[in-house]
This record gives sequence, structure tokens and C-alpha cells, in this order.
Amino acid sequence: MEEFLAENNLYFVESEEKYRSVITDVKIKKGTIIISSPAMVAHYCSRECQVKAWNSGHKYTCKLWKEKKLFDNDLMDVDLLVQVVLKICAGDDKDSASSKKNTPQKSEVTGSMAPDKLKDISESQEALQWKEKEESINREAFLSLMTHQDKIEFEEWKYLRDMAKAVFLIAPDLESKTTESELIQHLLRFKCNNFVYHDTQLFGMAESAFPVGSLFNHSCHPNATLYYHEGRQIIRAMRDIPRGEEICITYTDVMNARPQRQRLLLQKYKFNCCCERCLNTAGLDQKLIPLEEDEEEEEGKEENSKESKDKKEKEENDFSYIENQLNPDLLSIHDIFDKDKCKTLISQLEGNSPLASHPLLKFIIIVATKLSPVIDASDEEFNQAHREVINAIEPLELKIFTKVCRYTYHCIDASDYRHASLASFYVLMAYLVFLDRYHPLTGLQWLTFAKLVWNRGDDYRTEAVRSLHLAKTAIMIAEGRSDVLEEIENLIQQFK
Repeated sequence: MEEFLAENNLYFVESEEKYRSVITDVKIKKGTIIISSPAMVAHYCSRECQVKAWNSGHKYTCKLWKEKKLFDNDLMDVDLLVQVVLKICAGDDKDSASSKKNTPQKSEVTGSMAPDKLKDISESQEALQWKEKEESINREAFLSLMTHQDKIEFEEWKYLRDMAKAVFLIAPDLESKTTESELIQHLLRFKCNNFVYHDTQLFGMAESAFPVGSLFNHSCHPNATLYYHEGRQIIRAMRDIPRGEEICITYTDVMNARPQRQRLLLQKYKFNCCCERCLNTAGLDQKLIPLEEDEEEEEGKEENSKESKDKKEKEENDFSYIENQLNPDLLSIHDIFDKDKCKTLISQLEGNSPLASHPLLKFIIIVATKLSPVIDASDEEFNQAHREVINAIEPLELKIFTKVCRYTYHCIDASDYRHASLASFYVLMAYLVFLDRYHPLTGLQWLTFAKLVWNRGDDYRTEAVRSLHLAKTAIMIAEGRSDVLEEIENLIQQFK
């Protein structure tokens, strides 16, 4: 494992607090691929799985899927365990000398195989050797992951034992390859280290194990982001990372306030986050007002007809409030993109000015005035302006932010691009403050905003094209070449 990390200019540092950290041995520029790795296991439950995953162990569980002898979650866990055992055993059976074979050419940026290179040599002996090496690294990484078994409650232990027994019932020949204890350890590793596999629009599709990605620790203010391409997980630098700095990704939605992030991280990953953002009580999180617990529960609650009617009425009232707060008669898109006009508007945020009684518009003006001039500047300049924004803005209520997101799509459905564009820009400014200017969500939001202002007519061509270029920069750094980037480039050509 250390050799593999060294090939990628990375190394481990062990500590009691974090167990271990992945550190870069070189300066990494934003947008650089840090590492690329395949999934170790994935869940299949369709006809296609019978062809693609038969030899990986799904032949044992397809019958259970069909007959529904277990609940869906149980079936997936059994399926997972079978795949893990077979992959680990397959590695144990191979001649260790195979790891000494010559490895293929590395990508220019890191020691990982670049996605385009893998495609070019997919049928070659070189690719087969590389795949074998990656499978070996994946097994080693997976077996090194923490299980947090000391934090498991009795009921969960009982469930884990039941799943292990189910594996032996459907695949008795596996009893000679593993033990009940090992199966439980494997399932714990997966549950505490898995990733939500998402598409280019960041919609979750499945849960998968990417053991190499799990080597990287979490931060609520990460310096790297990840995305997926043809079954591979790719980690990229979201900003310049100096030599000797730990590389961190995020395990949760960092738009959440500290209490919710801490609760989610403890429940799923079994640790209390002590990252710089969580420890800085005077920093970013003082400007986030969290959702109340009952509001969080409301998000996923099933409703009866009366509750549904009440919710609709409440939503209509919420939308009416947002429409009043984000009044395009008080702040136009042209004003936002005019630096001199923004500076003038800043002076109108106090006293009896109409803007003074519209906190959502005030938020937009403050953020746009301070961050727009440095949106393409160095990390140092942008960070300085970002600190000024934190000091200047009023706390953002996540309850209101969520309503604005819904209101945006309500307006889009009604083809009301005038209100939708301003609401979309409010969301975008929130992302710039609480995520990162090169976060993939920020890039996607620039794209959404560009489309909305373009739909308002030729008068907004300048704002649309500028926003598309900012979307292109963010997506290029966060994801590189992708379907989204291709869409942006096509739109830029159309909008010229």
C-alpha cells in the first residue's frame, strides 16, 4: 500500500486521533487528479447483473432476489458479503509473484492510471496487468479499513450475525474460505466506509465500496473532491494543496450546520469530527442556522391527505414570502453583474431603504460585491475576500435556504425565469460562501443560473456567457472532462 501511495506522491502519517492520514509529498495544483481507483464491490439486482456479475458471486444471491426471501437491505448485504469474500479469496489464491510484473505507464499527473489511458489499452496485456495490480491494492486497502466494532450496539450485532449465517446458507462452499467473524468484519468495513455513487448531476445511484478512496479522511472544509467515471472513483484537488498537507474529502453534505453534520458522521462513520471548521466556533458555522429536528424529520415524512393539503398550503405561503423577499423589482440581474452598481447598492442596505428590509437580497449584494471581483483570483485573494464576507453577512437560515431551492424549481416549472433566476443566484451565492468556488455543486449552479438568464432574452446574453465560463472553470477543476463540461462548451458556442 505504501508503495502504491508513493507512486501517487502520497504517504501515510499515523496518529491516535485520526488512525492515519494521507499526506501529499508534492505541491498539488487545483484540478489535478490525485488518485483514481475502481470499486471493489457493488450491488446488482437486475437482469443485467446476471451477465455482468455472475462470476463475482451474484450467482449465489440472484435466486434470493427473485424469491424475496429477505428484505431488500438484507439481500444487498448478503450480496455484498459474497462479493467481498470471493474477491479476497481470489487474491489469496493468486501467485504473489504477479505483483512483481512490470506496471503500465502512469498518467502524467499521478501514479494512477488515467481514465483515457485505461480506455485506450482496455484489451491489452498491459491493461490486464494493471487491473490485477489494482485488485490487489483494493483488497489490501479494504482489509486495512476500520470496523468500529467496539461502537456497535447489541441489536446491530445480532443483525450482522444473521447476515453472516445467511451467506453460509446460500453459499455453503464459502465456509471453507472464511468465517462468521470475518464476514461480520467485512460488512462493518463496508457500512463505515462506503460511498454514495453519484452521476454527473450529483444524484445518488447506489452505495459502493471504494477502499482506496476510504483511506482519505473527512473534513467539513475539504481540499479535494471526488466524482465517478465508468465505475472508477477519481479524487481531484479543489484548490492548491502545499506539500506536507493532509488531503481530505468530505463524507457528508457540508451545507448542513455543525450539529447535523456531527450527528450524521457519528451515526454512520462512528467518529466525532474535529476538523478545523468544526473546531472554529467563530468561523463559518456561526453563520449557519440549522434546521430544527422536527424540520429534518418533515423532509422524509409520509403524509395522509389532510397533511398533504396542509403542507401544500404552507408551501404556497412559503413561496409567497420568498417571492416578496427576492423581489426582482428591487434588484436586477444586470445590477448584480455591474461592480460599480453593486458598490452603490451596498450603501443602501441600512436605514429606510427598501433593500434594508429584504435580508435575502442583502445577502446576494454583499456576497456578489465582495466575491465577484476575485472569483478568478488566487486562493489567497479569494480567501481574504471570503473572510470579509463571513464578517459582513447575517446568518443564513437553512430552513429559508431549503425553501428558496424549492421555490426556484417551482418558478422553473411555471416558466417564470425572472423570479427563478434571482432565486437561483441566491442559492449560488450560498454555495460560494459555504461550499467552495470550485465545488461541483457550485459549477452546476452556475450552469443552472446561466440557462435561466438566457431564457430571459438577448438582453441577458452577457450575464449568461459570463456564468457559463465560470461554470466551465468550476467543473473543469472539480471533474475534468465530463458530460456536463461538454454541455457547457456547447452552450457557450450557441450563445456567442
